[in-house]
Amino acid sequence: MLSFLKLLMELVYPSRCLGCGKLSSSEMSTWCEHCVRSFWYPRMLISSKTTDLDGCYTLTNYTGYMRKYLIQLKFGHRERDFRSFWGLLKKFPWWNSLESFSIAIPIPLSKKRKEERGYNQTDILFQKWMELQGRIYYPDGLVKLRNTYPQSMLSRIGRIKNLKHSFHVNKYINIKGKEILLLDDIYTTGATLKMAAKELKRVGAKRVIGMVIASNAK
Repeated sequence: MLSFLKLLMELVYPSRCLGCGKLSSSEMSTWCEHCVRSFWYPRMLISSKTTDLDGCYTLTNYTGYMRKYLIQLKFGHRERDFRSFWGLLKKFPWWNSLESFSIAIPIPLSKKRKEERGYNQTDILFQKWMELQGRIYYPDGLVKLRNTYPQSMLSRIGRIKNLKHSFHVNKYINIKGKEILLLDDIYTTGATLKMAAKELKRVGAKRVIGMVIASNAK
């Protein structure tokens, strides 16, 4: 019955690619094969421990339709569909090596920015998927203590200074000795993830691995 209803819905409301808008029959569901080929590039951005961030993975390059989609999602010009990236997340090749990372925590927005926007885009991208995989998802595991300047406007050094002492681990969670997946939408210099990882390690996290949707870092 469910399969029939799904087929009926696909006939009445066929899937269209979130990038180019064309009809999509791809396994990625919400992205056509052409668009996926243009940005799909899963890789590890950090492979050696030089900071409190023990590693970081990205699913795609921050380019073309992916870049456009994430910008629109961040600033409220896209429908907030939590299934948008399930196909890409399912295809991520290193889930087996991350089985011990049972807790997932998103990079938070400041209280002011979240009130203005009404949501944290990282929750939309990751929360339902992580919960379906059996991971504990703490949407407020990290707190942004102050409103910072947008990172995209700053230099590498400016990004680090901008974020200093800006994150705090919420007192209601216990992460001592735990392995944490730290989630964000975009990785540029890694300053945000590294600063958040430092705070997680300060209160006892054993390991912190980052995961982002997109990055242009090598």
